[in-house]
Amino acid sequence: MKTYYWRLRNFATSLVKSPRPKIRGDVRWSVAATVKEPMMVLLPFVCHHLEMGADEIILYFDDPEDPSIGQIGAIDGVRAVICDDPYWAKRKGRPNGQNERQKFNLQDALARTSSHWVVHIDADEFLWSSSSVTEDIRRLKMHHDWMAFLPAERVWDGTYSQGTYDGVFRTPLPDDDPLIVQVYGQDAPWLPSGLSGYRNYKPAIPHRTGFQPRIHHLTDFGKTDPRPYTSAATSRVLHFEALTRDKWALKLLRYAASRRVLEVTGPRWRFIQHVVAQEDILGALYEAFDRAYVLGPEQVTALEERDALIRPELDLKAAVARRAPGIEMDWNSKTLDAQIRPALDAVLAEVDRLRDHILSLDHADGIPT
Repeated sequence: MKTYYWRLRNFATSLVKSPRPKIRGDVRWSVAATVKEPMMVLLPFVCHHLEMGADEIILYFDDPEDPSIGQIGAIDGVRAVICDDPYWAKRKGRPNGQNERQKFNLQDALARTSSHWVVHIDADEFLWSSSSVTEDIRRLKMHHDWMAFLPAERVWDGTYSQGTYDGVFRTPLPDDDPLIVQVYGQDAPWLPSGLSGYRNYKPAIPHRTGFQPRIHHLTDFGKTDPRPYTSAATSRVLHFEALTRDKWALKLLRYAASRRVLEVTGPRWRFIQHVVAQEDILGALYEAFDRAYVLGPEQVTALEERDALIRPELDLKAAVARRAPGIEMDWNSKTLDAQIRPALDAVLAEVDRLRDHILSLDHADGIPT
């Protein structure tokens, strides 16, 4: 019965032509993100995207009592949406899974924005262009339904620095590229495409669309295959997958403690299980971080020779000074680590308690998002 429903819905959609995305004249785009981060993460995020030309930043605060709501929401161009009980009542309750909350919030952003396009990203992702995001969107090809931005993942060149946003960015490689094993050795199995985080696109979606918005793409209703898209020529999503060593450890341990296996990729889940099996879990995470994120000269050279390492110019301090001149910003990663340390200690104890259960869970590859 469910299959017939989706067939009927897609057939009805095909009878009413989906509005052609606006690609000429005044192209306006906004950013939507579901957030639960401290001020020192949110402030550069919103200020950077306003500087890049975003019409507005729509932030969905996953914690309705987030202390950042007042200051961040007061910045010109930022819309703060508090995800409290009345908000989730529209969906008959708050979804347990983060991916489901993100999808609902994206649909809400598409409904409430006055912009022509919505770019859906996370607070550790910075949309950047060597030219113009707006011009990239204007290049959407005829009969294509959404714009796709490839990721580039932040790493450190030589030394792990204390600047939260220092570093260079590695770009995805083909999954079977021998360079991945050459550069990362024993860690290659959990670095598909040479990245620790996701390697799929992040989307810009027209606010009037007859298709299903998802976290990484646009699909027909009831389907998972992406609709036709155009890859951005000059823009990328710069992914600070590891804002700090401790922040990265906290993220992976939260995945382990939640035991929501299908919210991570197969290679990442197997890596998490490998780490959880070690006597010193946090020490094993730190060692893996240093191998995968702090690159030596030979690794840097090998990636640069393949044009798989980029050095985009980001002036986040200037962006914050212009867009939020009255807010003090601490750029030292030690401050962030101190803020999250109690949460890291708590989740580490929880993972240790659940160790046997975590190690028993299998992963079915392929996550429809």
